[in-house]
Amino acid sequence: MTENTFSSITFPLADSLAQSQPREVKEIEKLLGQCAFLWSRAIEALLPMRAVKVSLTSLRALPYSEFVESKSETFDYQVFELQALESLCVWGMDPRLVSVAVDCMFGGQGKLPVRGVSPRPWTPIEQRIRQRIWESLANAYETPWQDVLPQRLQALRQEVHAKNLRIAQPENGVYAAEFLLELNDAKFDVAFCLPESQQLQHLWLEGASESAPQEAVWGRELRQQLRQAPRGNGNSCDKDTDAWSAARVKSGAGAANRSG
Repeated sequence: MTENTFSSITFPLADSLAQSQPREVKEIEKLLGQCAFLWSRAIEALLPMRAVKVSLTSLRALPYSEFVESKSETFDYQVFELQALESLCVWGMDPRLVSVAVDCMFGGQGKLPVRGVSPRPWTPIEQRIRQRIWESLANAYETPWQDVLPQRLQALRQEVHAKNLRIAQPENGVYAAEFLLELNDAKFDVAFCLPESQQLQHLWLEGASESAPQEAVWGRELRQQLRQAPRGNGNSCDKDTDAWSAARVKSGAGAANRSG
């Protein structure tokens, strides 16, 4: 069922990338396209009777310093560990998504808070909804990778500003993706950043198929271990919520000044 669904998805960036980018970029673009599809379905389940669409709008290979410089606004960043790749990655989303999701859950139409207004600490309900949104994103990201390289996103820390992410050296290359999440009439930016690595490049080398039988056995064993391993106590993405809320309030004045 899942494979048939994925086979019907088209990836608008693939044609433009095909002639100018390494194979790993094209493959990552396909995986992120599948992730966007699965995440939109998960949010629809969380917010029934709402129109939800998640689209991958861009994917670029660029220096990490350039990614950081392009992210000047306050964002809800979550840094994850990817044990299978021995690497880190980061997802970031517009923090207003949480408030809109809560409004929808209580019968509202998803009123969009004004950007730049001094933020307040999240309520317990908002914290739980935020946790569910992050978990749904983690699951959506992990699923398409299962037949390539089984991965488990382990939440490490939260940040408000991109300059504090520190997932790579400034000169190192990263894959930076941008998504657009549409919820009713509201639109939210979502960002993803994954450092380049030899492990990723090796996955799609032309001669990698020669070792496919051995890798298939290893992959099945790793997938079994991941299924048996608990994700955590349910608070992995939420353990720094109080710190994040405090940071939002602290940075609110600066955000308002920039917007003004």
